[in-house]
Order: sequence, then structure tokens, then C-alpha cells
Amino acid sequence: MNAPTRPEHADGELTLRFALAARRRELQGMHELAQTSELVAQVGQLIHELQKERGRAALLVEQTTEERRTHWLDQTALTVQAQRSLSERLTSELNGERLLRRRTRWLHAVAHALHAMDGLAALRASLVAGAIQAEHATLVYSSVIGCWLGVVIEALDGPSDPHITRVLVALLNFMQAKELCGQERAVGVAGFARGSFDADRRTQMASLARGQARSFELFLQHASTGLRAGWEALRAGELALQRLRELAATLDAAISPQLAQPWFDVCTARIDALHGLEQALTAELAECCRERVTENECVLSQLSADSERQAADAQAAIATPVVVRQSLVYTLVGRPMDAVVTGDAIGDTMARSVLDLLLEQGARLHEADLRLSEARRARHERRRIEQAKWWLVTHYRLSEPAAQERLQRTAMNNGLTLLEVADRILASGSPAG
Repeated sequence: MNAPTRPEHADGELTLRFALAARRRELQGMHELAQTSELVAQVGQLIHELQKERGRAALLVEQTTEERRTHWLDQTALTVQAQRSLSERLTSELNGERLLRRRTRWLHAVAHALHAMDGLAALRASLVAGAIQAEHATLVYSSVIGCWLGVVIEALDGPSDPHITRVLVALLNFMQAKELCGQERAVGVAGFARGSFDADRRTQMASLARGQARSFELFLQHASTGLRAGWEALRAGELALQRLRELAATLDAAISPQLAQPWFDVCTARIDALHGLEQALTAELAECCRERVTENECVLSQLSADSERQAADAQAAIATPVVVRQSLVYTLVGRPMDAVVTGDAIGDTMARSVLDLLLEQGARLHEADLRLSEARRARHERRRIEQAKWWLVTHYRLSEPAAQERLQRTAMNNGLTLLEVADRILASGSPAG
């Protein structure tokens, strides 16, 4: 009668093989994320140029001069250049079939953003003809920028390393805050140029400032020490911005239309500085990926060597008869928890390395999921609220600030969150009260 074989060898080998497969897939993911961070940098540059074009357009509409028309046209050329550069990269990856390995949602997000870019031609024609209001122009630009921010979020979804996830959450919140800064610049230009801020526009300015504060707070919670220091240095130079904000928020304040240009210049300098920090964040993401690639390659090398040793030990032990013992509790690698280590075919070092690997991977995946879910949930809430707001704008001919005010009033009167109010509007197609 054949002697019973050692089931722990087979189980241990299979466990290790799956652990190694997970590490290899993670390593592949790190390589892909490093490449994605370069793509995100290009998308970020296009977003930055669109933000600058939006600001120039608001200034042009409110105070049309030949000089401002030239500045807007020059900025439009920079936007087109950034778009062309990004399109060339996307075309290259598509021809190489690299994009086909990406997630479906990301591919849809890119298609949606590219389609939105096509609509800029009509907007620019209206701006040249002087046949568009600042609010509508700002809305169209912001919609296009929002599409590209969605591309970034989808592109950066799914990392399993907590340190990289922290950088991603910091980056996503920072990009959102920067976009709110750009919207504030455009809305403020209109108010200063007209010499007054009505109640709706003051409400909108306050809402944009609060949104920036929330997003920057989340950025600071996850950012590295160096980036936090850069942010604090930038904040130290915001005195002029705060004074102009206070003037805009003051009821019945006498405002000179000549302040539109200083407001634009102060906001632009701030957004340009934020873009520098955004680039540093993207570079940090790429560096984190490179570090993790190196670490994973070392771990894989060691575990592969252990796997080869385990396979050799298992082959040698196949013909060795063993005594079957009952009622033993086994670890994940098949070694009895109370067994003496000596003589075990897997060995104590191997048992610890596999078990530690599994525990480490599980903890990292859990933490990464929590952090990315937090960023995705915040983005989902903002998107639903924006959808409900623009539903009110479209169907009830409200201004954007009036729609925002109605959402906030309904939430306060009914003890609901803004997200709950937005979901009810979008589900029922009825206005907020």
C-alpha cells in the first residue's frame, strides 16, 4: 500500500504561487501606474491651459479691448498646443494597443472628454463675435475641465499600495481645489468688471471658497511634508486675494471696475503657483511608483528563490512515508501550529515569509481601498450636486448661484445633506423647494 503523501507540501506550494502571482501583478500595476502618471501630467497641463483660457475669456467678455482679445487668442493657441500634444500621446498608445488594456470606464471618460473638447470651437467662435455672456462661457469651459478631471480620477483608480494611495488622494483633492480656484477667478472677474456683486454672485463666491478649503484640507491630510511646506509658503502670499475677497463679499460695497484686472492677476499668480505644486505631486507619484517597483522586484527575487527551494524539497519528500496525525490546526502554509520547526519540509523561514507576505498584502489592499473610496465618494457627491444644480439651471432658467442657493436652502429646511437633495431632484425630475 502506498504511503500517504504530505498534503502540506502541495498546499504550501499553491499558497506561495498565488502570493507570488499577486506580487507580480502588483509589480505590473506599478509599471502601468508610472506610465499613467506621465499621462496624468499631460492631462493636468491641458486642464491648466483651459483654466487660463477660461479666465482670459471672462475678462474679454466683461471688458472687451483689443489687448485682451490678443491675450485670449494667445492663450487659446497654448490650449490647442497642449491638446495636440495629449492627442498625439493617446493616439500612440491606442495604435500600440496599450490603451486597450485599460479599464472600460477610463476609456469612456477619455471619449467623453474628447467629445467635450469638440464643443469648444463653437464657444470660441461666439467669443470672437462677442455673442456670449460670461456666465455661459464659464459654464462651458468648466464642463470640459470637469470631464478631464474625471479622466484623471479613472486613470488613477485601483492602486494597492497605501503610500501611493495617499499621494493619489492628495493629488485628486489638490486638482479639484485648483479647479475651484479657477472658477472663482472667472466669477470674480465678472463681478469686479461690473462694479458690483449681487446676492447670487456673493453666494457663489463664498461657496467656491469653502469648496477650496475642504479640498485643500484633504490634500494636507495626505500630502508629504515637503508639499505641505510648499502650500504654506504659497498661503503666506495671499493677503491681496483675501482683501479682494472681503471687498466682493461686502454688501453694497463701492467697487471700481478697474479692480477686475488686479483680481485676475492675483488669482492667476496663485493658480500658476498651484500648478507648480500639482506638477510636484505628479512627479512624487512617479517616484513612488519607481521605488515600489524596485522593492517588489527584490521581494519577488527572494520569494522566487524560496519557491524553487520549496519545490526541490517537495520532490525529495514525495516518496517519504509519513504518519497521519488527526485533529491538527494548520497555518496558511500547511505547517501544524504546534509542530517543531526542525524537519519541516517548508521550514520556519519559508512559513514566516509566506504568512507575512499574505498579511502585508491584505493590510495594504484594505488601507488602499479605504483611501481611494474616500476620494471617489467625494467626487461622486460633487458630481451629483453639480448635475442637480445644472438641471435647475436648464429647466427653470435660474442662474448658477440661484440654483446653488436653492439646493442649500432646501437642504437646511428639510434637514438633508446636499447630496440627498441632489439625488431626489435627479431621481424625480422635480425642483427643490
